[in-house]
Amino acid sequence: MTRDPRIYYIISRLLKEHSIDFVSITPGLAVPNDIKVVLTSRGEAKCDDRKTVITVTEENAEESIFKVICALKGKTMFDNLIIGIDPGAKLGFAALADGTPIALKVFYSTDKLVEFLTKLLSMCPARRRIIRIGSGGDKYLHTILARLREIILPPKTHLELVSESLPMSPYIKQYPLPSDVKAACNIALSRGAPINRLEVSGHEGGVSKI
Repeated sequence: MTRDPRIYYIISRLLKEHSIDFVSITPGLAVPNDIKVVLTSRGEAKCDDRKTVITVTEENAEESIFKVICALKGKTMFDNLIIGIDPGAKLGFAALADGTPIALKVFYSTDKLVEFLTKLLSMCPARRRIIRIGSGGDKYLHTILARLREIILPPKTHLELVSESLPMSPYIKQYPLPSDVKAACNIALSRGAPINRLEVSGHEGGVSKI
């Protein structure tokens, strides 16, 4: 709901990326009763007690989409944000907010992955966060763990190491996703061992329990 072509492009692109149905309404016209969430620019935003109004700027666009997903679930905050990471030369990444995929990506460098992860953790409202990392990947796993120790994680963020010997869920197999993303989804949906109970060995392929 905006006349700003740049904001409209950003909103529509992100909604399509997240498979969220939407209708375009010209500002000033009545909003249908069955519409619960309205996205608009800061200058065009008006209070409406019956609807959730979310203002979008170029800087907060991705954060706004997470708020939309929350609002459509009737919440102001997710209960659980679960992130799965598949270590390797290509790094699979999957983020699930209360079971809804909000980010499915492949990264080609650990720095880019950690940069996106840090941004996601700061933008996505959640009561509890779990970062699950696959136990394979040898040197790539060690690099990820070393980088995670360098950043400040939000409160109530837990790290887990997940065995990659676990079979892939048939539910995940059926989706046409890159193999690295499928692996990350499987890791996100699998329980792991807390990282603080593990010792990361300096030897190749070595993650051993203390």
